[in-house]
Amino acid sequence: MSKEYSEVAGREMNKETKAVYEAAVKLELAMLECEEMDLEVTGVEWGGGYQPRIILRENYKTKRFVKSGAAQVFGMKTRAGVRYDFYQMQVRGVKCIWEGERNYPNKVKHKYKH
Repeated sequence: MSKEYSEVAGREMNKETKAVYEAAVKLELAMLECEEMDLEVTGVEWGGGYQPRIILRENYKTKRFVKSGAAQVFGMKTRAGVRYDFYQMQVRGVKCIWEGERNYPNKVKHKYKH
């Protein structure tokens, strides 16, 4: 088994261990920054490969990121007749995701003639 040098760990590691270790360190730094930004972390998902995702709870900060364009919508679902959007943004190179109830802009009232 060949080993590669990890600058993060300061030592040689096998390729898979290096990838997971470096992702875990990146995740830790991103979670600390989320805490500094008043983002509430509720969990972590490890998908395919070695890239984790941080799961956030929607709060006033996440709403502000959506409004400013720092976060983007990447999906939606409907639950009990209410539409929820899925949002994402990056913190220190780690994807952060959350869901929030869709906020419709002021609805325009249409008058129809029958």
